Amino acid sequence: MASRGVTTSSRCCRPSLKGWSASLRKAQGSESRRSARRSGRGGAETCASVAASVTEVSVPMVGEVEEDACLEMVRRLKKVELSMDGHEESVSVSFVGPSTLGDASKPALLMLHGFDSSCLEFRRLFPLLEEEFSVYAVDVLGWGFTNSKGQDCGPKFKSSAVVEFIDKVVGSGGKVTVLGASLGGALAIDLAATRPDLVDKLVLVDGSEVEADAYISTAPVDILKLLMPDSWKQMQFFKGFEGLEGIPVINIHIWFDRKLSTVDHLLFSRSPLLSVYADMSTTCRGYADDKSMLELVFAPAKDYIGRSDEDIIEATMKELERLFPGEISASEAQSEGSSKYAKIVKYHVVKTPRSVYAAYAGTGEIRPTQKTPIDNFFLAGCFTKQKYLASMEGALFSGKLAAEQVCIASENNVIPKVNKEAKATTV
Repeated sequence: MASRGVTTSSRCCRPSLKGWSASLRKAQGSESRRSARRSGRGGAETCASVAASVTEVSVPMVGEVEEDACLEMVRRLKKVELSMDGHEESVSVSFVGPSTLGDASKPALLMLHGFDSSCLEFRRLFPLLEEEFSVYAVDVLGWGFTNSKGQDCGPKFKSSAVVEFIDKVVGSGGKVTVLGASLGGALAIDLAATRPDLVDKLVLVDGSEVEADAYISTAPVDILKLLMPDSWKQMQFFKGFEGLEGIPVINIHIWFDRKLSTVDHLLFSRSPLLSVYADMSTTCRGYADDKSMLELVFAPAKDYIGRSDEDIIEATMKELERLFPGEISASEAQSEGSSKYAKIVKYHVVKTPRSVYAAYAGTGEIRPTQKTPIDNFFLAGCFTKQKYLASMEGALFSGKLAAEQVCIASENNVIPKVNKEAKATTV
């Protein structure tokens, strides 16, 4: 069995995509349609409440737009106010949707555009999909015609805005198909991984068609399981690592006002919260300084992944005080005035909801090999079978092992060659 490519669709904005629409419809499946109806999403009460909160969008310089498809999207452009934790005010998110918001007569399809673009990116694809789907082309917070009102538009809030949009505009209940292009694909993957209760299908679009002799997947184990074709999921090889599951991990960077003398190398911690940490100003030439910058891995982070950065820093400083009582005092780390203890100058918290797999007893036995039952499809990643635990070193080594398997398969003429000449005659 051979693979002809996975996870990407192509030519996202070309009118010749009616066949692509049919394939997406098939992927969605009739069961999704039935479940959407059963969920009650889009009832009269829901539609009425949504419509009351949606307003028109005024687009500047619309008179300079000449393309009919673009003008039609602009004419239908609307906005909705969304409230999110961490923002004092609501944000305005713009979108183009069906005439009846929350309509459950068709399966819902949410489309997310790429970096620094807008929902108008889908102006040619949108009408091709409307016949079969309730389509929502949404502006990613911070871009398009959104208005953050001067508030943070970072990745966390971009993702939160998508979740709030699904809940408030698309409606609660049934799941949606999420289509992402470029950076929108990253948001779509994050949504599928962190909120599987909202996502029925995931479609990634990069605007190009890629066909190769062999493919190596470097997707994390949770994403890989979501993206695999249904037929592969029934194979014993792929079913074998179903028990591998990523755990939440938080990375923390803290800059101090002085040099810490008791942290001079990479340490595996005796703390139940801080698994590993290092003073980067000492261990990494790029961060060399006379003031310390600690980089810490906060794991397991299940109980903290949904908490505020302030809560996480507070817990971190209490642990550091316990480990280094002579240099760090949690109560004085961010206080005013002078102190004999190190003070925080600034910090940065990075949350990864699904990171390395949870290394419980027995998981080592179910880690998959780099070679798979698919002749031209190979796996790389720290979760695959190799001599290291889930780590950067393990990920790097797995790539070497995957490359070796590609070479072996090629030498044994196992990998089917792409017939570019034949392909050119059929396009």
